[in-house]
Amino acid sequence: MVNRKDVIEYLDIVKSLKKSFTFFDCHAHPFDILLNEFQYRPSPVNESVYSIDDSRFTEPTLSDLPLEQSNSNTEIINVRLREKFLATKIKRLYAHTGPKVFGAHMELSGLDKVLLLPVERNNGAIKCMTTLTGEVFRNDNRFVLGCSIPPSISDDEIAEYMKGMVNRFNVKAVKLHPNIMEIDPSSKSGRERIERILSGCNQFDLSLIIHGGMSLSVRNSYARRYGLIDNLKGINWALSDATVVIAHAGSYECDQHLVENDILPVLKRMLLAHNNLMIDISGLEVGVLILILRNIEIDRIVFGSDALYESQWSRMVKLIYALKKIRRDFENDLNRIMSINPSNSVFKDK
Repeated sequence: MVNRKDVIEYLDIVKSLKKSFTFFDCHAHPFDILLNEFQYRPSPVNESVYSIDDSRFTEPTLSDLPLEQSNSNTEIINVRLREKFLATKIKRLYAHTGPKVFGAHMELSGLDKVLLLPVERNNGAIKCMTTLTGEVFRNDNRFVLGCSIPPSISDDEIAEYMKGMVNRFNVKAVKLHPNIMEIDPSSKSGRERIERILSGCNQFDLSLIIHGGMSLSVRNSYARRYGLIDNLKGINWALSDATVVIAHAGSYECDQHLVENDILPVLKRMLLAHNNLMIDISGLEVGVLILILRNIEIDRIVFGSDALYESQWSRMVKLIYALKKIRRDFENDLNRIMSINPSNSVFKDK
């Protein structure tokens, strides 16, 4: 547990460093990507807020921060109960979105720029999530927009679709979530689609942010492990000169034993083989986060929060907590992860 007093002290460190640095979040979701069932409209009571109902947006506040995760919905055995729990949780987290919502979180955590990553899927959504993201956020320069390739776009149409998103919304990155989008990187068709996306990223100088690890809340159980590092290692990442970020350090919802013995050795080899590969540290339990920070070169790490699934300030505090556990003089590493590395990769010339 990090008590509220220490939380404030940690974030004061960030504020002192911000006098000389710009801080970036390379991994945030403007809308829910797990269910993608909500319809948003401008809030009748809050300017620059989009809501699923008429409730008022309440700005986030700092609190004590537990470091151990509580029992998650994935541990509920009854499938129907688990899905109900998940839906309730997501509705609470994503009841409101928009520039004012993210701006309030950014203010608490000391962030200046955020990369917003929609994820497209075939689930009957009324509007393309990339289009919705552009309509809501494109007039605020604190936000850099990403896009996602809908399953309905054929491999041959990928480059043209990217071109349209660049021209329409000035997108700077592509989000790929194998587990949610049900793309198996170990299959011939999955590998070919990912490599087409990589070629398009190279053509339009777009960073690629790819989910790494499991997704135990995904309804189709066969796709929950598509993002594991053993499935990603066979992709020809050299097809793009632009940055490729393996999100969650390839370790999302993976226990510490699995990360240490199976994921880290493969991840290290991939980073050694491909200079364009980076990792982000979003969504990691503190024990896994410390393990990653001890084993991966700081220059290959960028900050990601996975907001709004987690608050940006809590991820910032967890990062500082982990860095302090590793070394006494941690400010330089914090600057590299939060500012220097992303400005030289994901946010380069953006």
